[in-house]
Amino acid sequence: MTYTFWHRGVLMGESALAHTSSAHGPRGDVFHPTTYGLTLMPRVTCGLTADHALMRDFEALGKSAESMTPEEADTFVKSRPYGRTMLDIGRVLSEVELRGPDGTRLEYLDMSFLDIEEFRKYGRILGVNHDAMLAKLPPNTQVFSVSVRLRDNPLGATYRTKRLSNHCRAQ
Repeated sequence: MTYTFWHRGVLMGESALAHTSSAHGPRGDVFHPTTYGLTLMPRVTCGLTADHALMRDFEALGKSAESMTPEEADTFVKSRPYGRTMLDIGRVLSEVELRGPDGTRLEYLDMSFLDIEEFRKYGRILGVNHDAMLAKLPPNTQVFSVSVRLRDNPLGATYRTKRLSNHCRAQ
């Protein structure tokens, strides 16, 4: 089964979304971008880098996004380069439409795209070894993945993704 991803009415790619982390977790798989989708990948696959840098900025202040008022968090995020990157990712993702194998539009809570090389880098930084899983991938190949949490998922979005994506969609 193939799910398709559309950005502003233009096909950006597809995925089988065959893998889930639990019965109610996000669905994910390799993402196969179209030529148009490849132009969007640099804007939407930098989430781990931006999130990591933004969280370090919060830590440097001795705060967290959850400890700030919405106005303080808004000002803080907009004042940081990686915060503005996160807002841009949210804007682009809010324009993405997901369609099921039968072409029906599917509602989602959150979506993320990942460049596998970024995944490797942050796995090392965070002390998570994904080498066995990633060893199956062809060397020197640009590979992307996508993860989607569908609206009918009872677990909902993770706190940070939900807060930032809600903030981005409000812009």
